[in-house]
Amino acid sequence: MFKPFYIHEHHQPGKLSGRTPRGFTLRVSPDPENNRNVLVQGAWCSNKDEFNKRTGRSLADIAESKSINKRVLPRLVTQMQQVVYPGTTWAQERDHYYLLKFVV
Repeated sequence: MFKPFYIHEHHQPGKLSGRTPRGFTLRVSPDPENNRNVLVQGAWCSNKDEFNKRTGRSLADIAESKSINKRVLPRLVTQMQQVVYPGTTWAQERDHYYLLKFVV
């Protein structure tokens, strides 16, 4: 079993659309019922406030948890990153394969 960890991503202030979040915090923890899955809890950062890791962690801790397969974790982070950075193509799933080392 691995220790729970957090993934933070945020977009610096600038010319942003008011419709997309500025960042996200994702909490990843082991699933006690199934060794092949992980529990993920996420929170979006508002586009109006300053991104604060402490606030993001507390919101992610109380969010609803979902059990997903470990192999889907890089894809999930990439999809969340594409919401934060709309219209960009640089965020790819292979950029987040390092997360699989933490959950093994």
